[in-house]
Amino acid sequence: MEHFTVLCPDHYLILSGDQLYRMNLRDMFRKHTESGAEITVALLPVGREEASDLGIIAVDPEGRI
Repeated sequence: MEHFTVLCPDHYLILSGDQLYRMNLRDMFRKHTESGAEITVALLPVGREEASDLGIIAVDPEGRI
């Protein structure tokens, strides 16, 4: 935890090290800060048959998990 507190950042961006991201992270961060959300999670919609090894997250019409 000491590595995160030295600079006292207002936000953290945590990315998986074994993924390639084809998204605009600045846009995601802007939407996150504008929404006032505590946490933002990037998700990709897949069918239940594809998610059997991954898990399922339900999202409401406002985009809340």
